[in-house]
Parts: sequence; C-alpha cells; structure tokens
Amino acid sequence: MPGLTNDALIEKICESTTLPVNVMVMDGLSPAKKLAKLGVSRISYGPIPYVDAMKTLKAQAVAAMR
Repeated sequence: MPGLTNDALIEKICESTTLPVNVMVMDGLSPAKKLAKLGVSRISYGPIPYVDAMKTLKAQAVAAMR
C-alpha cells in the first residue's frame, strides 16, 4: 500500500485480505513494531537507503578533493 500512512486503513486492509500487505516508509508512517501489530507483512524503504548512501558518498568525495 505505497502512500498509505493511516493506521486504521492499513489495519482494515490487512484484515480484509489473505494477501501479504506491504507499506512504504514515508513521513507519517507508524513505527515498524506497530505496523506489524496491524498485520503488515513487509515494510519497504524504497530508494531511501540508496539516495542516502549516494549523498554520503558525494559528500565524502567532495571533502577528499579539497
């Protein structure tokens, strides 16, 4: 359910299907422990870790060139 952050709706979806429910990390999403209690099967971080790693790598490369 990428884009969905409302706990009540997430829980309702989890209760309404036998399929695994996935959510994507974004502002307003509850912590993983709470999502698991709601029935979420998988939490995706999307491109966030990659983007963060590339920012760090770029900053380190710029610093090394000084």
